[in-house]
Amino acid sequence: RRVGSGWADQAVATLVARARSDARLEGQAIARFLDAAGELPDSTEAGAAIVAAASLFEGDKSRSADVISLFGWAEQKLEQLARTSSSAKPPTSIGEPLLIYATLSLSKAGAAVAREHLARRLHALADVQAGSVWLWTMAYEVFADDRFKALALAAKRPDQPLDRGIALLRLHQLTGDVQWVALAERLLARVPATHLPVLDTALLIAELQHPERVVLPPFLILRAVCGG
Repeated sequence: RRVGSGWADQAVATLVARARSDARLEGQAIARFLDAAGELPDSTEAGAAIVAAASLFEGDKSRSADVISLFGWAEQKLEQLARTSSSAKPPTSIGEPLLIYATLSLSKAGAAVAREHLARRLHALADVQAGSVWLWTMAYEVFADDRFKALALAAKRPDQPLDRGIALLRLHQLTGDVQWVALAERLLARVPATHLPVLDTALLIAELQHPERVVLPPFLILRAVCGG
C-alpha cells in the first residue's frame, strides 16, 4: 500500500502480491507497471524496465493473461530500443551492455532471440573488457559458455556496498562457492564504516538468509548492468 507509482515500485508490488498468492493485486500491479513503463522514452530506464518485466515473467509459472501482456510489451519495447540505438546519429545513450542484458533476460524467460547474433555481440563486449558480474553471469546461464563464467568472475565488483554485496551473492549462485557469501557477510559486518543506509542493510541481511535465491532488485538494474 505504500509503494510509489513508478515501474520499479510496481515490479516490487507484483512480486509481493505473487508471494502472497494474491492474483487480483498482482494483476493490478502489472497493469500499473505497464502504465508507467509505457510512458518511458527510448532510454536506459526503458531498458531497465524490460529487464524487470522479464524477471516477472520468468518467475510466473501460470502464464496469466496479465503476465503475457507484460512479456509482449517487453519484447516490443526491446525491438524499438534496438532500432533507436542502431539508427541514431550520433548513437543513443541506451548502451550495448544494457540492450544485451535485456535481450538475455527475455531469452532466459522464454523469448525467441537470434542466439548466434547475440553471442557475437557478447564476444565483442568481452574483447573491449566491458560488461558486469550480472551481464556475464546471465550470459553463462543462457549459453553455458565457460568463457562467460570466467568473465563474470573477473568482472569489476561494484563500489557501493549494497551493489557489491548483491553481486557477491550472484557469484555464489554462479559457482556454488561459499567464499562469496563469506565476503558479503564481511561487508555487512563493516556497515558502520561504510555508512550503508538502514534499508540497504536490511535488504542485504534478508538476501544473506537465502543467498541461492538472490535477485537483482529493479531499482539496482541500471547501476548493476551499466554502472549508472
